[in-house]
Amino acid sequence: PYTESGDCFGHSVAISGNTIVVGTPSEDSNVKGVLTGNFSAVSDNSATNSGIVYVYEKNTFVGQWYLHSIFKASNAGESDHFGYSVAIDKDIIAVGAYGEDSYPTFITNTDGKDVFWYTHKENSGAVYVFRKNHKLQWNQDAFIKASNSIENLTFGISVAVDNLNIIVGTHNDRSNFAGVDNTDGSASSDTSNPASGAAYVFTVKPN
Repeated sequence: PYTESGDCFGHSVAISGNTIVVGTPSEDSNVKGVLTGNFSAVSDNSATNSGIVYVYEKNTFVGQWYLHSIFKASNAGESDHFGYSVAIDKDIIAVGAYGEDSYPTFITNTDGKDVFWYTHKENSGAVYVFRKNHKLQWNQDAFIKASNSIENLTFGISVAVDNLNIIVGTHNDRSNFAGVDNTDGSASSDTSNPASGAAYVFTVKPN
């Protein structure tokens, strides 16, 4: 990888089968999207602490690992810390960016290239979902924001994937709700219980 001083390569790691995911949340390049083959673009350092994720796969014929893809956020920005958390199960990878600042409170089921909202909720956080297609290429499949997104929520500070389920943690949720809310979560929008924390569960639609 094109690691440099302070990138924090290996801050988060995950493995599933022959794929290893490595989060590097303090990497500084301003490129966006999924990179394969031309990795030199990440040598740019104009987006401090935007973050990056490296995906390694094992060549089972020769028994060696190689760098398959590099993920950058589709709306990469300074101090997003993309890759602070990573998780993988089979052909689904989830990447948390607790410092992401956009304002939406919904899921964008696209590659995320249109996520350029300029009204900020500082450190509200986001999770990016990537899936491998039939050509064995990784693509961004969704951009997830909390349904009760607020400033400093740190949504995505932790993530987990199992089968088609994605769980997202935030240690700074402030609602006073207790228990399980089997809805979209928008009911838990008050801020009367600082740093109480929450976990959000999402289900990926099958291909």
